[in-house]
Amino acid sequence: MGQVTSEVELLGPPKSLTTAVSSSELFAGARQVVYAPIAGQSLVDLTVRRLLDVVSLGFVEIGEQLPSELELAERLGVSAATLREALAELRGAGLLATRRGRGHGTVVVRDVAPPPSEEARRRLAARSVDDLRDLGDFHFAIAGRSAVLAAERATPTEIEVLQTLVGAAAGAATLAGYRRLEAQLHIGIASAARAPRLIAGETTVHAELSDFLSLVARPASRLHLANEQHGHILDAIATRDARRAGEAAQTHAQTVSTLLIEARSELAQAEDERMSEHFAGLRPYGSELGSVSLELPYEELGRSDPRGRRAGARR
Repeated sequence: MGQVTSEVELLGPPKSLTTAVSSSELFAGARQVVYAPIAGQSLVDLTVRRLLDVVSLGFVEIGEQLPSELELAERLGVSAATLREALAELRGAGLLATRRGRGHGTVVVRDVAPPPSEEARRRLAARSVDDLRDLGDFHFAIAGRSAVLAAERATPTEIEVLQTLVGAAAGAATLAGYRRLEAQLHIGIASAARAPRLIAGETTVHAELSDFLSLVARPASRLHLANEQHGHILDAIATRDARRAGEAAQTHAQTVSTLLIEARSELAQAEDERMSEHFAGLRPYGSELGSVSLELPYEELGRSDPRGRRAGARR
């Protein structure tokens, strides 16, 4: 006889367990995710951000033409009006230009430069240490798994492309160029892993990290260390050593996370010191009065003098 499924199994877990899960602190983070705001930015702002990522991550080179507006709107899942507004904003910023006549279209005319150091500091200061640690944990997980799978699945041609990117990043002449090449390297490793969700994760992570690169790329020894770590990752992938590839990628992700958190902590410490100096420079309340007497005639105070007479009273 076949196994009979009980009514309890059909109904699912006991109500007491369901209640415990819904109220347990263990699932507090998950509840924040499912109840998170559905929309935080306008569609135009999100479209601008996505197009900036397309350029800054090197998916469209300088002088190269973007897909047609019709195709681009369809790919991004936005209306033609939303796309045109986003493109107009990027044209106004000098990143894009429109060609008229034969071969018309929207062309990338310059790279997306990393934000100035002051702006990068402002953006980093707006992120909490817990938020940066969470980003680092996510990067650690996807970078490690991407490298493991790339060591198992990458073709010889793909490995050659990745090795070329490692060399190009090491010789990059500008910070913007380095940022683009490093992002392409890590996204390329995920692509060689043939895992679409890992590709999406790496793309998201590097779009976020790119804003802070100018704060962790100095001194130059840090870039040398990053390039050395890239070499270790690719050596392991090329020799099909999946375990070593994963460990090398996780070491690199952990290094980036540690540098970011240190930079954020330094900003907080500098702000504390600035505020301490500000308050230390303030004089105590009333000190500007110096030795001026605070005593006033009883007539002005409107109260009795020590001899019992009311101020202003007749004798």
